[in-house]
Amino acid sequence: MCRRDLEERRTTGVLQGRLVLNEIKDIASDNLQGTLTPLLGIGLCVSIQFGALEYAKRVFAKHNLANGKGGEGGKTLGASQLFIAGVSAGLANGFVSGPVEHIRIREYFG
Repeated sequence: MCRRDLEERRTTGVLQGRLVLNEIKDIASDNLQGTLTPLLGIGLCVSIQFGALEYAKRVFAKHNLANGKGGEGGKTLGASQLFIAGVSAGLANGFVSGPVEHIRIREYFG
């Protein structure tokens, strides 16, 4: 493959990416008016929730490994550890989901 082919493919990829972004903007402005902000907020909430859950699971895995529990790498967590990891993920999520839901309700009721 020569350099010209690579440059053409790169240019085509950039143009296709711009077309996709323009389509998303059109759809968002026509069909998702008033719902785009909450959709982005939900994505943020889910990211925070899973990030906090995985962080708590890593902390418990390190603790298990240090104490010789949890099988290989300490990754097998007990029920109480999973419960506490889930609670911590829910609490972390609450700091974002509260304002997001508040915005969503205000936009819905005008």
